[in-house]
Amino acid sequence: MKPVMLTKITSSQRTQIEELIRTCCLAEPIRLSIPLPAADEPLSGECFFALYDRDCLVSLIHLFYPDYSIGELIGFTDPKYRRQGCFSQLLDCAADTADEIGLSQVYVVSDGRSSDAVQALFTLGLDAEYTEYMLEKTLTEHLDGRLSASPVNVENFSLKEASSSEINTDLFCQIFDVSPAESSSYLDEISSDARIRTFTFMKNDCVLGQTQITMMDGLAYLSGFVILPEFRNQGLGLIFLHFLENSLAGEGITKLTLQVSSKNKPALSLYRKDGFDVLESLHYSPLFEEE
Repeated sequence: MKPVMLTKITSSQRTQIEELIRTCCLAEPIRLSIPLPAADEPLSGECFFALYDRDCLVSLIHLFYPDYSIGELIGFTDPKYRRQGCFSQLLDCAADTADEIGLSQVYVVSDGRSSDAVQALFTLGLDAEYTEYMLEKTLTEHLDGRLSASPVNVENFSLKEASSSEINTDLFCQIFDVSPAESSSYLDEISSDARIRTFTFMKNDCVLGQTQITMMDGLAYLSGFVILPEFRNQGLGLIFLHFLENSLAGEGITKLTLQVSSKNKPALSLYRKDGFDVLESLHYSPLFEEE
């Protein structure tokens, strides 16, 4: 079996990839998946490496590098073909391609509940550097009671959904420590995606924080949740979450999910305090040794 690099995905290949992922998820209690691109369109910032036995897809690696700096790699191998070197063959190809592209690092992403993945990475000497947790909270009803019970007077706080023209580029630069050009590029991206909504947390006319909510199939995915540095350690993060969750619950949204790194101790503490549950944990193992 010889590895094949795919720079676009046909509809039949897409079907095969979906079936391989489904087979792997049935074999072990994992939720890891890949956002598949549209069929027959050239890929940008990503590529696939596939291994076939005759015409049957038996192993696949997806290399994702949106900023052409650091990549993420996810692999799937049919359980019947594991421990036969399929993943390591594809991993070598992906590593060569990452080197040619000029990526400074590639992280191999694995689900901690897959004993086969844990063993494979251990055998290859790829130790996890950090863990990302996928968290979820059920929004079953309006949560006004929590706001009224808050030890902080919330009377002057408010939550505002910002239109694309109202999102402040300078605020993004301050929050994420990026250049105006990088901030502007990201704002253009989220403004063109109707699924992404931006919320600003305020006290009177003062902006305290900001976040994005991406709507997918009736679910809400939280990202970029930030309280500005000068307002931290005052309990405002929890109040911001309560305002946001109350607003979403009022729209009939029942689930709020997010991903947070084990490196981000303050955020982990905040989400624990707010009652989020762990859905899954993803381990990130660096492919290249630090120079």
